[in-house]
Amino acid sequence: MPELPEVETIRRQLEPLIVGKTIVGVEVLNPKSFGGDEGELAGKIITGIVRKGKVLILSLRSNYKLFIHLKMSGQLRYRYFKISISSSPDNRHLRVLFKFSNGDCLEFHDQRKFGWITDNPAVLPMGIDALDPKLTPKILAEILSSSNRPIKTILLDQSKIAGIGNIYASEILWEAGISPWAKFKEEGRRKKEEGGKN
Repeated sequence: MPELPEVETIRRQLEPLIVGKTIVGVEVLNPKSFGGDEGELAGKIITGIVRKGKVLILSLRSNYKLFIHLKMSGQLRYRYFKISISSSPDNRHLRVLFKFSNGDCLEFHDQRKFGWITDNPAVLPMGIDALDPKLTPKILAEILSSSNRPIKTILLDQSKIAGIGNIYASEILWEAGISPWAKFKEEGRRKKEEGGKN
């Protein structure tokens, strides 16, 4: 399952390949995978690609944006000089195909069909990105202390911090020596008590 580091790696790999490319057509093979008007994209140039949490954001000319979430099994594949969809087994999970003016394509594959591409900005996570420099220890403490839920539940809440999934939440807490079921205020009190005994 792609989490924040994997999605950021994909963003960095795609950026030199797709920025500056002109979309000439979009083929939607699975309607549930695409929310938007494919005709609206024809002739638009991709001007940038950024990430918030696990969502990729494609910026196009005319202030148009596409939001991509890979979910559990989504993949983005760049193909050189591909003219039409192949019937090979490699494409049995192809859901959306973006065609560029130079003949190249960007393919969205998704075996489980949980991923999506949409032009609706409401899908963006509301929390601060986990890699945002503004996420200081002070801000993190404020976020964690804003809820009495277990600390792992807060880390996974995309409205609090965007981008941390189950695997990395577990790794973070393991490295910090904190139980995933601990509550932030209780954990802070325990640390103070342990410090006072030394």
